[in-house]
Amino acid sequence: MTEFKVALLGDRKVGKSSFISRVFNGDYKRQYVPSLDIKETILTFNSANGLITFKIKEFSEKKLHNLNLKKDFDCIILISNKKINLIEFQKNIAFKNYPIVFVQSKCDFCFENNIQDKIIRISSRNNVNLELPFLELVKKLSNNSIYKFCEKKPVFPPTANIIN
Repeated sequence: MTEFKVALLGDRKVGKSSFISRVFNGDYKRQYVPSLDIKETILTFNSANGLITFKIKEFSEKKLHNLNLKKDFDCIILISNKKINLIEFQKNIAFKNYPIVFVQSKCDFCFENNIQDKIIRISSRNNVNLELPFLELVKKLSNNSIYKFCEKKPVFPPTANIIN
């Protein structure tokens, strides 16, 4: 099993918790409930190369000041619903050559993409493209651009033989 530590970064009210909750258990809550602490979630995906686990910590921009990304994390997902935030983050020297995926939340309000890296547009409400940020991270971390996730195989109960 492969494991990656992910920092999920973004401003308040961009949908970090909704995104993770929707991927983790399918839940989506329309009402905004602010995250007061740093949240931790473990997500596992199935691939042709085995299970891939992401240990995710969610941070708002204000909680980043004591964070040592190089020491504590393998990669970053930056989520925003504003173009300017993604562009400013990309210019930050501290994050050059760091595996990062740019995500635009609430994709029904899309903006033009002028950023060098690809922006993945997601919608937690409509359940659109939610696995793509993780797939893109695996591709970057493994240097394998054709990496794919697989559906988990269902586990069926054993068949019973009835003897008369």
